[in-house]
Amino acid sequence: MTAETNLNSVVTSTDGSNVNSDKQWVTESVRTQYASSIEAAKLTINNPNATQKQVDDSITELANATQTFNNSKQLGTKGDVNVSSASNSTGSMIHVLLGGTPIPLPNNQDLNGVTVTGANTIFTVQHAGQYELSYDIHLTAAMLVSSRIIVNGASVSSTVDSPSISKSDFNGSATVSLAAGDKINLQLYGLIAAVALDSANPTTLTIKKIN
Repeated sequence: MTAETNLNSVVTSTDGSNVNSDKQWVTESVRTQYASSIEAAKLTINNPNATQKQVDDSITELANATQTFNNSKQLGTKGDVNVSSASNSTGSMIHVLLGGTPIPLPNNQDLNGVTVTGANTIFTVQHAGQYELSYDIHLTAAMLVSSRIIVNGASVSSTVDSPSISKSDFNGSATVSLAAGDKINLQLYGLIAAVALDSANPTTLTIKKIN
């Protein structure tokens, strides 16, 4: 690897938090100092009037600068972002119970590190980490019903959409820590009635692993 290739093999960052965990980084000052050492060595080596000692010293100095640069490289700490989503675009009829009824999401399933049950209602994460969970539910008619995301049987409070008047559009989101094997589902609850999902405006659940 040439010195210039080595210089360009890493990115710059202040602390590595914006660099993916499979990439290396150095600070801007370290990169600038190494770039200056490379340019100084090139000037000496390409100078026809330089003595052999000057060339040898320049090569040694560049080798030392390369070692310092390599020792400064660190792996980034930014976690990989994996986005999974699924929707219901068929206009399913949901028979809502007071305690909650899971919404099937069989359409447009794009799952990364997430698996789903045969009924398309329970989504299981395969890897521990921080996740952003969000949803949008659209009904064909306004109803006095509530919605939420459930994790391992418990309601995620910040995702609850519980209106005081009838409406047809519901949404919610939360950032949560999940363990491998945790199970997620999207529910309608708080009413005993049959409601129809809007096929023209699909109901969607998004599961985004952010770290």
